[in-house]
Formats: sequence, C-alpha cells, structure tokens
Amino acid sequence: MAKITKISTQKRKGRYNIFLDGHYAWAVTEDVLIKYHLAKGQELDPAIIQQIQETEQYFQAYNQALNYLSYQLRSVAEVREHLQTLEYDNTLIQKVIAQLSQQEYLNDQQYADSFVRTAIKISLDGPGKITRKLQRKKVAAVQIQQSLALFTPALMEQNAVKLAQKVQKQAHNQSYQAVLQKIKKRLQTAGYPATIVTQALAQLNLQPDLKHEQQLLAQTGQKLWRRYQKQTNGRQKLYAALARRGFNSVEISNFLQELN
Repeated sequence: MAKITKISTQKRKGRYNIFLDGHYAWAVTEDVLIKYHLAKGQELDPAIIQQIQETEQYFQAYNQALNYLSYQLRSVAEVREHLQTLEYDNTLIQKVIAQLSQQEYLNDQQYADSFVRTAIKISLDGPGKITRKLQRKKVAAVQIQQSLALFTPALMEQNAVKLAQKVQKQAHNQSYQAVLQKIKKRLQTAGYPATIVTQALAQLNLQPDLKHEQQLLAQTGQKLWRRYQKQTNGRQKLYAALARRGFNSVEISNFLQELN
C-alpha cells in the first residue's frame, strides 16, 4: 500500500500534484481529486492507483476535447482525429466521444445543419460544394442529405444569382461569351444543379453589348497582335486566340482585315 503524504496545487488551475510515500507520483485534475476523495494520509493499493491513473487520462482527453469544441462546432470525426494527434488510445477516444455525444456536445446532424445554415448566409457555395466539404468532415450521407433540405431551391437561386453577378463584375473586360462561360463554370464548380444555373442566368438577363464587344475586341486584338505579328502564321494564331476568348468569328475576321 502507498500512502499520500502530500497534495500540492499546480500553477495551472484545477491541477494537483500527488506525492506517495514522500515522492512525487503524478498530477491529477480536480475532477479526479474529488471523484476518489484523495487526501493526505490516504492509503492506495495498486489496483486503485491504476484506476485513478486511467480516470485521470480519461478526464485529460475529455477536457482536451471540450477545449477543442469551445472554439466552434466540430464533427465526431474531427474530434476523434484531434484526440488521435494527441496520441490517446482509440478505446479511450471512443469513450470520450460517447460521453460528449450523450451530453449533446457532439452531434453530427446538428453540426451538418449548422454548417449548411452558415454556408447559406456567408458563402455562395452550392449544395454540391457543401456536400463535398461535409464529406471531408466525414459526416454520414444521410445526415448531409437531411441538412441540405435547409437549402431550398429559392435560396439556391438567390445565392446563385449573387455568385453570377460577382463573376460578371470580375470579368467585365471580357467578351460576352467568355463572361457567360465563366459564370456557368463558376456556378457548376460551386455545386449548383443545372436547373438553378439556368434560372440564375435568366435572372441575370445577360445581353451582348455590340459596341462594347467591338471596343474590347480591338483592344484585346491589338495587344495580342504585338505578340503574334512576328511569328509564322501570326494572323491565324491571333484569330485562334481571339476565338478562345469568345469573340464572334465574323467580328474577328473584320478586325483582321483592318489590321495593319
């Protein structure tokens, strides 16, 4: 039997040093101190010492998880991976996760719902991109699907229009066709379904401005011509470069005819 000969407080709040038979043994949290009624003069057999140490490790892992959760909501997988990086045993990790889940500190459905609501408010991600992000958090497919019900078609269209307008503004110095393709690609990459992409473009009501297109073609063409004019088949290369930028083939041909 070992006897507790001293209990001292650490600088870290809620931590205590335990001395057995005059020598430092280990430190415990206040939770463990209270749970086992540890006090000076108390005698501990090897079995209870092992139990205390295991409980201490559990409370350490539990508090680490709580601290990790204090900054923001986390998925079960994120908490598990965090504790694994701290080298806790998987059995202990599962015990901590079970406790946190029982206390509703961990709930992947609530996490997914919150994630979707936040994405709708502060990002312009479509349901496809949101799904991919939740999959990376290892949220179950059924929970992702349920949370995406919060992203109604009306909200999708609203956010898709905002994203389309943003792309249109960024690409204002590009051809009508180039802007159109950029918007479509951005909306698709963001994970909006085809029907929403079509609806967003209809709301945007994009129309080519012929005067602006001609001015843009002339500016872009003159700039590119400086690159190609001394190359073999320079005019053909210029035509191809302008076509890739979405300019009208007839307008390109007219520009090339007037090019010195």
